[in-house]
Amino acid sequence: MWFEDVVARTIYPRAAELVREHEERGHVVAIVSGATTFVLRPLAERLGVQHFLYIRFEVAEGRFTGRVVEPICFEEGRIYWIQHFIERHGIDLAKSFF
Repeated sequence: MWFEDVVARTIYPRAAELVREHEERGHVVAIVSGATTFVLRPLAERLGVQHFLYIRFEVAEGRFTGRVVEPICFEEGRIYWIQHFIERHGIDLAKSFF
C-alpha cells in the first residue's frame, strides 16, 4: 500500500504521542497541508487527528472534474482555509501556535 510504503515510514516516531498531549491540554489539533485527502486522511487517521485541511478536487454529479477548488491550500490559500477553520471552530488565535 502506497501510504505504508512511502508516507508512514517518514512520520516522526512521537507524532501521535504529541497529538495526544496537545488534546489533553484542550488544544484543537489540525493538519494543514498542500497535499490531497488521499495522503492526509490516512495520516490523520494514523495520528488520531480529527481535522485536516488539504487541496480539494472539484466534484460534479459524483465525478471528479479534473479541477481543484480554489484557492488551493498552499501559500495564501492555506491562510484562507485556516481562517475559515478558525471561524467555524471559534478558535482564539492569541492562544494558538503552529
